[in-house]
Amino acid sequence: MGNVAHELRTPIFAIQLSLETLLDGAVNDERVNMDFLNRALNQTKRLKELVEDLISIAKFETGLKMSKRYFGITNVITKTLEELRAIAESKKISLLFDPASVNGIQVFGDEERLKQVLVNLIDNAIKYTPEKGTISISLDVLEKGSYREN
Repeated sequence: MGNVAHELRTPIFAIQLSLETLLDGAVNDERVNMDFLNRALNQTKRLKELVEDLISIAKFETGLKMSKRYFGITNVITKTLEELRAIAESKKISLLFDPASVNGIQVFGDEERLKQVLVNLIDNAIKYTPEKGTISISLDVLEKGSYREN
């Protein structure tokens, strides 16, 4: 239950922050009101994904297999960063990622599960990075079957 509450807190905080900003006067500023509404909408989508994840976890416990296939990693990383950008911006944290550095790279696995991992990693990085910090996302591409110990 503690993990569930932890995961739900992030999008709820982002939605709250967007709505409070709008209520504090940004709703009257046409340059920013749509931005904050879109941020709130994106976070409600994130909440929906979390609920779907909870359902998936329940299914995994009953023996459901993952949906593995090849997919482009760039889009998964970019979407995840966009979902978490408002939270990072609230702490004045920069999220750095160069999509060209991984453009065209295909990975094999369950795309939704990988997205869950990325959300957890980046969300934790935001939580533990000091204000005005920078989070850099990068990938190391290794040959199939090889690995690197860190």
